[in-house]
Amino acid sequence: MKHTLKLAERYGGVSAIHLSHHLVHHADDVMTNPDRLAQVRKIVSLAKAQRLDVWCWTHEMYRPPAACVTDGMLDLEHPDLQPHLEQKYAEFLQELLPGLEGLVLTFAETQFEVYKDKNVLSSYTGPEAAANKTKQLVQWLLDSCSKHGAKLTVRDFVYRDHEIADMLKAIRSLPDEVGVMSKCVPHDWHPYYPDNPVLSQVRPKPQWIEFDLGHEYEMQTVLPFAEPELLLRRARHARTLGIETFCLRLDRYDADAGNSAVYTPWGQLELQVFSRFAANPDIKLDQIIADWEKEHFEGAWEVVGLSTEIVRRMLFPQKLWLADHSNLPTFDYARKHLKDGNADRLPVWTGSPVDRLAEQLCDRPTKEWVFQLRAEDEKTSFYMNRLSSMMNRGGRKLAETWREALHALQAWEELFRQYKAAYFGIRLLQNDPDAVSVHELRMIINILEQSCADFKEQFPNQMLSGRRAWESHAKVIESLRNQLDA
Repeated sequence: MKHTLKLAERYGGVSAIHLSHHLVHHADDVMTNPDRLAQVRKIVSLAKAQRLDVWCWTHEMYRPPAACVTDGMLDLEHPDLQPHLEQKYAEFLQELLPGLEGLVLTFAETQFEVYKDKNVLSSYTGPEAAANKTKQLVQWLLDSCSKHGAKLTVRDFVYRDHEIADMLKAIRSLPDEVGVMSKCVPHDWHPYYPDNPVLSQVRPKPQWIEFDLGHEYEMQTVLPFAEPELLLRRARHARTLGIETFCLRLDRYDADAGNSAVYTPWGQLELQVFSRFAANPDIKLDQIIADWEKEHFEGAWEVVGLSTEIVRRMLFPQKLWLADHSNLPTFDYARKHLKDGNADRLPVWTGSPVDRLAEQLCDRPTKEWVFQLRAEDEKTSFYMNRLSSMMNRGGRKLAETWREALHALQAWEELFRQYKAAYFGIRLLQNDPDAVSVHELRMIINILEQSCADFKEQFPNQMLSGRRAWESHAKVIESLRNQLDA
């Protein structure tokens, strides 16, 4: 956090920090953990000393009184519920973390998601039920915040297209003092998603737009990956919609291991996009890249551009979601995220027939489609070879940060290429038993297993999502073998 705040001061245009995720996911995280509370208080003091506002995330409903829950269902109209929230946030805002600018409330990914029906009881019925339940929860928290001099902003984050409409109904019915925080994309971080349809739809309420510079699903800054052109386009689009507050995620849990936009050259390029745009909305992308490249070496942007294309292709075959938060997925994880699963996928958000066909073929591949996928991987290998030549030409002049990251890129490209051969080979076998032999697939899985062992030896301490990257690979191999045996 000290490094982050120092960088914020250097770049300028930064007005606030958010306590979120492993700092504070639920308000309860600091209410029940004195050690974490002490750490968070230090961070708040650091930020305030730099005259930055501090916002704190929370997810509700979470840990309601036992009397409010019957057979696993939350009774939203139980008389103990509203007093519980009032007392909870009075303690949180006045005693535990006084002086917060406000709360940032998320409705998804918590114990009781009030905008859904699956575990929440209410007298609200009909098409307005989800919106009314959401509005009720927001009003309770708004009342608590107002009593204690804090503001309230709600995140409209949901998983499905039809849930967006319900969320908008709830938000539009709220007092205009409630702010709205929206991702730049409609669901989770995905390089091929369109702009979030919620942007500009909540006026006159203040709206913020959130970007993921920690690239949760695009190798979490471990590998050279940057999308300055896309980010600048989205920033300009948001500005034309009247949105002027940008929220930037910096990492995915492993900043202490160096995985952060704060520490990586490619992450700092993306940070400079926003810093320069804040200072001059008419700034040209070429100027940002040229100034950044001067800090590194001639051709640095070409290296990052090639690496970014490789990462996209290896993680998102036919633009679809394959990886598990940037790592190799188990068989079931891949199957559920390529099609259907717990959220609407790419074809729903884009409405593209091409994306719909790609989804169908990823789910039920043909022999011809698998050949096409292999041809794409061969093109990715061509890009990889080109990058290797550039590395060799750079020789000793290439900084160790770059050499290590590009060496890791080679290893990851190999892992995902072999994984795709195994996974889609099994799916092809299930769809067309005569198209591929079981023996061939066993050999592919054996080769992948050896590559995983080599990866562990070469990168024993590389982190993804809070754990060593290689730790999940044995489970992945087991899932592929079990599926093939079945």
